[in-house]
Amino acid sequence: MKILLEEDGVDVNKANNRGSTPLLLAAAEGHSEIVKILLEEDGVDVNKANNRGSTPLLWAAGGGHLEIMKMLLEEDGVDVHKANNQGFHAVVMGSSRGSFRDNEDALGGRWC
Repeated sequence: MKILLEEDGVDVNKANNRGSTPLLLAAAEGHSEIVKILLEEDGVDVNKANNRGSTPLLWAAGGGHLEIMKMLLEEDGVDVHKANNQGFHAVVMGSSRGSFRDNEDALGGRWC
């Protein structure tokens, strides 16, 4: 990943045909090391949503990837109130996996 990001003209926010960026995909799949590398890149957009309105934080929450949620929450400007096109927020995305309380705790009072 680091080698690819060193290439001239690489757009860290380039999305695929579904609107998913490398950061969103890494967050969704629980690849914390890749998320860490991407967050170190200048200009990375932590709030860039895919075609369904989901952001990296929403995907991390939905996957129960608490470490990644915490990394994203440390970034300036991350929008904890952003809902996807279905109206779901990060605090409830993981509830189907039984991690509602964990997601709420990871948000550390930023939800209210």
